[in-house]
Amino acid sequence: NNGARVNGRCKTIPPNERPLENAPDPRLHYLYYKKPNANWRKDSRPLEFLSGDLPFEPPRSQILRKSYDEGPGEYSPLLLDYFSAAKQSLNSISQSFSFGHTGIFRGRFNNIGVLILSDQYSYTDMFSGRALTGRTGQKMQSVINTFSVKNDYLILRSLPVNCIEGFDKDCTRLALDENVSKARNKILDNVLKNNSIKLILTIGPAAKIIAKKLPRQEVPTIHINPKDMSNKTTATATAIKIQNILNPNSLIIAPEIKLRLENEYIPRRDLPFMTRWWMGTGGDLAMQAKEKIVKEVVNFRITKYEVGDANGDYFKLYAPSWNNGWKSDIYELTEEEQASYDQFLNKDL
Repeated sequence: NNGARVNGRCKTIPPNERPLENAPDPRLHYLYYKKPNANWRKDSRPLEFLSGDLPFEPPRSQILRKSYDEGPGEYSPLLLDYFSAAKQSLNSISQSFSFGHTGIFRGRFNNIGVLILSDQYSYTDMFSGRALTGRTGQKMQSVINTFSVKNDYLILRSLPVNCIEGFDKDCTRLALDENVSKARNKILDNVLKNNSIKLILTIGPAAKIIAKKLPRQEVPTIHINPKDMSNKTTATATAIKIQNILNPNSLIIAPEIKLRLENEYIPRRDLPFMTRWWMGTGGDLAMQAKEKIVKEVVNFRITKYEVGDANGDYFKLYAPSWNNGWKSDIYELTEEEQASYDQFLNKDL
């Protein structure tokens, strides 16, 4: 919402006045967005993307269209309590709480073998509704895929609201806040109690501290540096270390680990029903706004400006390049689709 609104209504110019030609328009809220770090080419495709699928729709195949996350189930009240606890520390983050919780978890809460605690690394989580779905999460998924068939997983974020270290202030301090910690520990206590957790992975400074305070100290824990996931050698070494803990009786060596760091994507079963194909692909897809402080306007065009503080009321979602380069007429309409289109033109329009 970047319109000229005052108290919910558009502020108009009187009939006898014109917009300012060489000065900022007082009706507008000027915002700056830094384009996120996307990493897919236009010709990239998810491995499971089939002929007939469209990037801006959910999968059409009988198998994948039934593959989606059904939600947290009985853990829903605990997750809402987690979000409510963070609301008590409003001044520590820049997100408006009107957006609600923003990708608290990803994966399953039951029948899992691996628990992953992670800080936030992308605003993509806000639009996907699931944790760790941006560039870092996609690269991490390449490692997760090496063990997820036999050992399902849950990813729980160290905070239930937008807070990225370096963009926001005091993310680690807020994650360790007494009320936030109590609410998060209730979730973790239930997960550890109701599952046979073989391994805990942590990603980020806050997640590392949280793991050290967990009651089940006998569970092996590995801390992962997100930067290591961008390097095939270090990512492979991490995957081998994980596999050797999960499978102590069978030594895993490097040639047995095949990682797809460049074009990895979030599995459909981790995303909500009807999620577009391109969500969870292509790197980071979202960014939070910052104030654009306009210094000079010439002929209605901004020629000089400064970037100010983050604004938690505005976030922008970008579609990845492989979606934007898609030809909309690549497939002919089916007879049913054509009949619906004709009816719309002739009767419904």
